[in-house]
Amino acid sequence: MARWLCAHGIAAFVLKYRVSQTAARDEGFITQLLARFANLMRLVELMLQIEPLAVADGRQAIRVVRQRAAAWGVAPERIGILGFSTGGVVAR
Repeated sequence: MARWLCAHGIAAFVLKYRVSQTAARDEGFITQLLARFANLMRLVELMLQIEPLAVADGRQAIRVVRQRAAAWGVAPERIGILGFSTGGVVAR
């Protein structure tokens, strides 16, 4: 999406926001994922813990872009945020 926006003359930045830790290897990740979905209440608790951190990362990203707007040739009053799926929560 960022590449497409840039190709159309729109400055775009990609935010890597905080998420829950997962296993590095596929086998461990699948085991971890199955365990998390086996206890949906615990999964909801985990999401509620991480969501404010991810939203804070989005807000900080906007502050940084506004602070550096002149150096990057960006209009500070024309900065927005776009996200899909969990990124949509960050963008709210």
